[in-house]
Amino acid sequence: MGARATRVALYGIIIGLAICINIAAGLTEFDLVTDTEIFTRFGAPSPFGSGVRFGIVACVVAFLTWVWTSVLMAWNDKPYSESGLALSLTHFISFIVMSIIWLAIAIMHFVETTVPCQASSALDNPWFDSDYLAYIFSAWCAEASVVGALSLAISILSGATALFILVSSRKIGGLQTKLVAHDGEINLREMKHATRVRTALYCLVLVFGLAINVMTPFSIIVTIVSSEEGFLVTNGADTAFAAIALICSLFTWIWASVLLAYHRRISPKNPMTRASAHCISTMVLGTVWFVLGVIILGFAGSNCTIETDSGFPGYCYFILPVGVLSLCLSVLLDSVSLFIRVQIRRGGGSIYKSHVAQFDGGRPALEVQPQVPPLGYHYGHHTSFPVLNRLPANETGVVQGDYAHKRLALVLSCYTA
Repeated sequence: MGARATRVALYGIIIGLAICINIAAGLTEFDLVTDTEIFTRFGAPSPFGSGVRFGIVACVVAFLTWVWTSVLMAWNDKPYSESGLALSLTHFISFIVMSIIWLAIAIMHFVETTVPCQASSALDNPWFDSDYLAYIFSAWCAEASVVGALSLAISILSGATALFILVSSRKIGGLQTKLVAHDGEINLREMKHATRVRTALYCLVLVFGLAINVMTPFSIIVTIVSSEEGFLVTNGADTAFAAIALICSLFTWIWASVLLAYHRRISPKNPMTRASAHCISTMVLGTVWFVLGVIILGFAGSNCTIETDSGFPGYCYFILPVGVLSLCLSVLLDSVSLFIRVQIRRGGGSIYKSHVAQFDGGRPALEVQPQVPPLGYHYGHHTSFPVLNRLPANETGVVQGDYAHKRLALVLSCYTA
């Protein structure tokens, strides 16, 4: 994986985790505010401490993180830009600051979970029933732990990204250089219609995968609590499939980020640019998500009864969206696979021998040009010989080779005059 592809993958994962924290912290805030109002109404002291304030901080910082990282991603491949956003130093400082802030947020949430995650603390309050307290404390423990774990993951990834940018920039002159001035492996195609369609489909797969990744932890919590309260008779099967959906969703959006980084490239040595890698992987994932969606909706259909809604309404609120999103994600993945297959067949190629962007249109960013000596160089010792060089290119990666041909014609005219 080249330098630019590595950065795109890291930026994409950070954006995905920040969006997950944005949603998870928002749901946690809603629950904490509701529970705090109940304690206040009965004149009981609230046991939640600074959880509400920490959640608000996590929501705001998560929003700023994924917005700013999206901006940095848009400027991480523009070596011809004069903007400061294209400098390695801007990206390096940004991710160092992100790493420090998210480490502090993770520590705050992990410290806050020490009270609700102790089983005895839920039974020492004389104002409420112990079963009710056990439920809200376990939910708060799980939600705060999820936000803390995701915050720690962003902190580690941001630090790793900053370190990678520092190491890469030292090879090209330091942090004051443009970020992709000498990445060397950029071989992008023009954004033709087929490229735009694939990009849109991959982005939708990424969004739906992230949405399922956020919903499934809460689905696991409500299925466990529902089984313990006696509302369900599935013996933990729905919990197991919700956990499988969590793992699959994590893999899906990470894999979609990788495919998105390679779907505009043509590289004979890199298997990730092959049409087979994109077509087969999306087809397999589409089948997996179809099976998961049918199974999860089957559990929802048998368990979402009037008794469950009145006794534990949170079960249906979380398990139904996971099933519906799973089927939608299956349709999107199969659409990606079918679109790539039709595009390759229409161009007369095979998915096993062609690149995913081979029939999109445009020209590659590498051409064979003759190496021309400077004016006044004596041809008695050497002759012109072709070598593979990178021609001047604009920011879209399209080669502009008229300069080399004009220079060659000028040199030859001097010797034939």
